[in-house]
Amino acid sequence: MIATIIRRAWSEDIEAVCEEVCRLGEASVTAAHWPITAYRAYLASETAEEDTQKKVLFLACARTEPFASSVVSDSDDTPWKHIVGFAAFSAIPGMGECSLENMAVAKPWRKQGIGSRLLSAGLLWCRGHSGSGVCLEVRASNVDAIRLYEWAGFSIAGRRPDYYSGPVEAAIQMKKDLEFPRGGC
Repeated sequence: MIATIIRRAWSEDIEAVCEEVCRLGEASVTAAHWPITAYRAYLASETAEEDTQKKVLFLACARTEPFASSVVSDSDDTPWKHIVGFAAFSAIPGMGECSLENMAVAKPWRKQGIGSRLLSAGLLWCRGHSGSGVCLEVRASNVDAIRLYEWAGFSIAGRRPDYYSGPVEAAIQMKKDLEFPRGGC
């Protein structure tokens, strides 16, 4: 297994996000297929603090491309430049409402804990924005994602028939209450 890091996407990442994240989202059958312009709102910038709705994009980065056959050691100086997964979250401060808007991991990188690490980073971000709960929609056929969300403490809250297109499919609505530590830091 080749190491990956999870980090927040910043406005300087616009080119990589526009190329790699958009391509990754389009290649995923289960991720929402957003246009490039949709990802721009999730990049951290100086003006983001003024927005009423906060958005964040977390990236899973590796030192090799998803299909590269060469193995890079963790001690190598090769930069963490290949995006192999992403997760987009939003929050409405003061309302306690947070959402996982979109998430995908490149096929050769699945089943290595990347999805759970992206989800964990997003849940911490939601807690930091006073989120009392997180909701999401997932394709009814995406059994692996549903299992991941259930493992992370999400429960099924409802169903939306014909929510997705290409192919038309129902969405399972899931929700997780965020627990805050009691007494102390």
